[in-house]
Amino acid sequence: MLFDRDDCHHGEYDSDTAGSHQHLVDAVYAADFLDEPADGLKYAALIDYDVVWFLNPGYPIDDEATVVALRHLSADGGGVVLQGDDMSWCYGSAFSVSDLTRLAPIDNGVTYCGKAIGNGRGDRYRVTLETLAQPILRGIEGATCTST
Repeated sequence: MLFDRDDCHHGEYDSDTAGSHQHLVDAVYAADFLDEPADGLKYAALIDYDVVWFLNPGYPIDDEATVVALRHLSADGGGVVLQGDDMSWCYGSAFSVSDLTRLAPIDNGVTYCGKAIGNGRGDRYRVTLETLAQPILRGIEGATCTST
């Protein structure tokens, strides 16, 4: 598995990718870590991985080359995980990622359940990983992340 941190993170929660990667390494998964090159990922860098986990906590994908490489990996049977609150669209809406996400891009705003949560303002939210008989959760069940 490859964890790749989008270079368009602008420093916002940029340690989330390394933290997610470390959770799986601690759970004895074989997982590498990579910062996305400035000109995007190339398929040749992905062919040795069964799964690529691409993360950007606060911004959309900015490199079309990365999306093309991830599409190629997916078409060849590889797994693609896109993690981040703006992963349903690309920066500037220059290209579509809907074929990877199966989502229609929308502005999700900065509220959850009617409370402001964005950009460090307002209420906190918590994400907890529960056991759902998913192999990817082995060893990280019950992990909790609280954001402010």
